[in-house]
Amino acid sequence: MPDYIITPSSQREVRYRSAPLQNFKGQVTGSADTSNKLDALFTFVILSLGGWRLCLPTDDSVPYWLTPIQVVYGIFIHEIIFIAYLVLRLCSRAKNNFHQPDHIINIACKYLVGLAVWCAIIGFFGPRPFMDAAESGRIILMVILLIVVTQWAVKNPVFVLRAFFIGLVASTCVNLISTFRGNTLMIGVLPTLMGQNGPGTSMGMGVCLSAWLALISTRRIDIILALVGGLACCFGAGISYSKIGMGTALAGVCCMILVILFKSKRERGDFLRATGILMCAAIFFYLGTTHGVAIAESLNNFFYLKSSSLDLTLDQSQQSASNQARTAYYLGVGEIMMAHPLGVGYSGFYDAMTSTDTYLRGGYAAIEDADVGAAGESNPHSTLLYYSSAGGFFGGGLCLVIFFLLWLAMFRGLKPFGMVGVFVVTFTGLAFFIVFLTVPTLLKAELMLIPVAVAVGCRYHRNNVLLSTVIAKSEKQIHAT
Repeated sequence: MPDYIITPSSQREVRYRSAPLQNFKGQVTGSADTSNKLDALFTFVILSLGGWRLCLPTDDSVPYWLTPIQVVYGIFIHEIIFIAYLVLRLCSRAKNNFHQPDHIINIACKYLVGLAVWCAIIGFFGPRPFMDAAESGRIILMVILLIVVTQWAVKNPVFVLRAFFIGLVASTCVNLISTFRGNTLMIGVLPTLMGQNGPGTSMGMGVCLSAWLALISTRRIDIILALVGGLACCFGAGISYSKIGMGTALAGVCCMILVILFKSKRERGDFLRATGILMCAAIFFYLGTTHGVAIAESLNNFFYLKSSSLDLTLDQSQQSASNQARTAYYLGVGEIMMAHPLGVGYSGFYDAMTSTDTYLRGGYAAIEDADVGAAGESNPHSTLLYYSSAGGFFGGGLCLVIFFLLWLAMFRGLKPFGMVGVFVVTFTGLAFFIVFLTVPTLLKAELMLIPVAVAVGCRYHRNNVLLSTVIAKSEKQIHAT
């Protein structure tokens, strides 16, 4: 449908598009698109399985079907289903326009493809060119996923976020049950989470997404899911013994507090506040019991042990072993970029890192991979450093720009929710930035891409409502004159 309309009273042009949901009534709805049940089924299965794999335990003592299963190297079950969905969509008689409905994400997708191609070219001259090509191919698959999920989110952003969040919460519960049944390090009366950093980080981001769901949905079942699921993810991140998981969960708690306090009444804010108060009262009552006191003391020990190891200094002799390794990665990648300005490819990192002065002086970088000989899988444990070493100055700069564009899309999506939306996306962006600096897989996994798509869908719906209201008032003024 073409863009309309001119308001003669103010001589301003107001542009809008019709809402894809015909029953849209001025708020983001939570019902699935019933016009295509098969498409909705694919959406739910792909997104829920995508969230499911992120928080599962990664311990040898857990049955294999409760750990992330790769069908082919680097390709998981939900991605196989997604590829099948693409094939069916291309073979269908309906219009198969894989367009990107947001120009910011359109630019980010182009830059992601550029980053993948550049790193693949550099990797062609490296020790493992086929592995580098496959790694770049995964980024391109994530670009296609971002485009398609954004189209789903434009139809119904709550349905997309709910499906992904259900997967996160379900795998969090599986991990917690496995952790309490397993044999892991005990701190007080609580065990440390199976997998620690990996699932702990995803659980921390799950707390942020629980605040998103509570903010954008008006359905009571979604609000209850957000509060209960957010609590489960928060507890999992709390016992993860991971500074990253705890830090992202703390940002998520700040987001949820803001949503509970400032969500408007007309969007079920009163129900959210009442339910939140009841849950908090129940938690504080439980913490007052004998068993609850023991759990609170154990959680306090988790936080104390991890916060005392932050070591905010560049002097490696004053750092813990974990921080020594991360500092060494930054120093080592700096040496790699100076020696190889164009990069060394993904699989060239190990050889380049073990040749740096930082490593030869006794730095801790890559030691964890050196003792198992997994040279092709060695990485600097940071998305920024990963692409800076693989693609040089160009790859690192492009990676920074892509992250900023994705955050900008999230900001534009939640900004129509007012100041609470602005603060929520700011804390969420801070959490993602922590992950960006400490986890190498942020741009090739769904953890950030799906919230970005949801934000685009929210902006589409909220702006349509606001602008349609302006247009309706203008038309009344025209008839009145």
